[in-house]
Amino acid sequence: MTYSALKTEIEGKTHRGDLTSVIPSLIENAESYLFRELQSIELESSETGTITSNVIVFPAGFMSVQKLVIGDNTLAYESGTETQTTVTAYPLTYTIESGKIKLVDPVADGTAYTLYYSVKH
Repeated sequence: MTYSALKTEIEGKTHRGDLTSVIPSLIENAESYLFRELQSIELESSETGTITSNVIVFPAGFMSVQKLVIGDNTLAYESGTETQTTVTAYPLTYTIESGKIKLVDPVADGTAYTLYYSVKH
């Protein structure tokens, strides 16, 4: 579809002749929105690994956590949380300290995780 055909199609669907002057802006805004949404999907990645000393090191290109999964549990982020001392099968919360993900509830070394994260571009 050409740009002219798109404008004509929008004019036809809206049944309003007074919107002709704003249709180019509408198309531009829609393109910007779609580009942002599609780009953010493309910039997500995941990594699996094992936990050592209740810490997960950021992977290369890491920008922000989308989701952290250990076992069947998706962990919640907590800012400024005191570290617990009882080892649990699966932690419930994590925080970010000094460029690392730190589990608030300790787990055994070697526990597997999957980290879903946004990638720097």
